[in-house]
Amino acid sequence: METEQKIPEIRFADFTKEWEDQALGNIVDITMGQSPSGSNYTDNPTDYILVQGNADIENGRVRPRLWTTQITKTAKKGDIIFSVRAPVGDIAKTDYDIVIGRGVSAIRGNEFIYQTLCRAKVLGYWQQFSAGSTFESINSNVLMNTRFMLPSTLEQDKIGNFFKNLDDLIENHQTQLTKLKNLKKAMLTKMFPQGDATVPEIRFKGFEGEWDKKKLNQITTYDSSSLSVNDALSEGKFQLYDANKVIGYTNDKPQSSEYISIIKDGSGVGRVRLLPENTSFIATMGAIKSTDIDIYFLFCLLVNKEISSHITGATIPHIYYSVYGEDIYLIPEKTEQKKIGDYFKNLDNLISNHQEQLKKLDNIKKACLNKLFVS
Repeated sequence: METEQKIPEIRFADFTKEWEDQALGNIVDITMGQSPSGSNYTDNPTDYILVQGNADIENGRVRPRLWTTQITKTAKKGDIIFSVRAPVGDIAKTDYDIVIGRGVSAIRGNEFIYQTLCRAKVLGYWQQFSAGSTFESINSNVLMNTRFMLPSTLEQDKIGNFFKNLDDLIENHQTQLTKLKNLKKAMLTKMFPQGDATVPEIRFKGFEGEWDKKKLNQITTYDSSSLSVNDALSEGKFQLYDANKVIGYTNDKPQSSEYISIIKDGSGVGRVRLLPENTSFIATMGAIKSTDIDIYFLFCLLVNKEISSHITGATIPHIYYSVYGEDIYLIPEKTEQKKIGDYFKNLDNLISNHQEQLKKLDNIKKACLNKLFVS
């Protein structure tokens, strides 16, 4: 990566020397992968872990998916795994000794090298080697002769440790987010009656008795819209939604203060969203509301129900309230509804907070990758 500037915009104290231009192959050991014979692939975790490409990489880590009884080329625990086939430049660390297939290479480098390769991916550096190609890939010659600006070993360690701590924070939030999403998925099953049951498996203390059977159209009403994306204004009284995002504003508001939207036409049909107050929506969406049912409980009820089974239409899929409104739902009394609704609302707020923190940390990392490296 050629550059005229030889120092970064932001630098740790006590470092003053210019960075040096180096070929990657001169500073690290690189092993190109070689795929074992397909007949030796297994699903036995006691065999050798096989990494073929980006399908075996998740959140910057190798995730065992396939195994093999044949050893071809290998990588050691702690090595950097680099994707050399579409998409080129995806990278991960491996916590295992592994066999590497032809879709990846193994790079034995420090944390600074790992972050340098992360930065190259973010900047789209590898795209230049696939221009005009039908299948994106790079060979060992390209990888080994790729040039980067490098500081002294001490400065590499300082920068590498900074980014490792940042990555650890990101990984922690990602882990907590995954746990919360799994908890929500499990509790949606446990706290709502399943199959022929008329009471849930898990219930808040003080509540008993069977839940009542009601048709959806007995407890809700339906709103439609005539607005389209072309009606979005740059300013107005109410936000205008398309699927799950604000596309502008409108002065035309449906007659509801808070409601649940269901995409009824086209992409994402059947998807359920709880939209905020003072919100309108376009015609590909419908909205249901209720004056008798706790709004968040109703939202969870619909998330838990397979209304997508009512989707019709081959070219443009549709879903109709006149059909799914006939579905039977089990409803507890209002106090229990509120208790359940509040539980899932708090859970969703926690999930949203972790998602926001992840977004902020990702933005911080992107900014630091620009400021702490030579451009």
